[in-house]
Amino acid sequence: MRAKSLVTAAKTEPGRVALLALAAIAFWALAKPAAGMTLPPVPDHAPVPTPLVMAQAVESMPEQMRTATIRAIQETLNEKGFKAGPVDGAMGPRTRSALRDYQRKAGLPVDGVASKDVLDHMKFARPEVSAGTGSTAPKQVAGDPLTRDVQRELLRLGYYGGAIDGLYGPATRQAIERYQYDHGKSVTGNVGQDLLEELRGMKPGQVGTTGLRT
Repeated sequence: MRAKSLVTAAKTEPGRVALLALAAIAFWALAKPAAGMTLPPVPDHAPVPTPLVMAQAVESMPEQMRTATIRAIQETLNEKGFKAGPVDGAMGPRTRSALRDYQRKAGLPVDGVASKDVLDHMKFARPEVSAGTGSTAPKQVAGDPLTRDVQRELLRLGYYGGAIDGLYGPATRQAIERYQYDHGKSVTGNVGQDLLEELRGMKPGQVGTTGLRT
């Protein structure tokens, strides 16, 4: 009977208005968030992924990464004659002292801080820095010709703003990484003849495969 009454009422103009009002109230009740619930704000724009992973001190790394990085530093220091002690992944006084000796001979800030930057320097800096036989390691004045040519091309393309000295350091590595990222290549930061030839074929302002400028 009640349903029949609603149908009859709907046939009149006031009845149609009443039904529309009831439908609006029902929709509002269903759409309203639960009490105490707040809707998340809508971001102004989608987040842009950071192109580079910057080097960081081992103290701020996850435990496994920290241990692996320290072990690699200890191993490399020992290979170069700086006597870092056992390769145990622990940053003890002996390892820190050996690291400071390396930094001193390499012309780096002598802070004893282990990081991916200093590990990269140990592996890729040319000429190589080693403890030698009682004297200082070879002075890094002229630098590596290949690295110098890569720096010159990176400067021409707008990626590098440092000295053209042939010394592979953080600035050179980060410039290479930025170039590799812009062109959708594997981001290694390594110097090589293939990289040099590729850079020589690029024009300033040329757009890479990611749509970013070179």
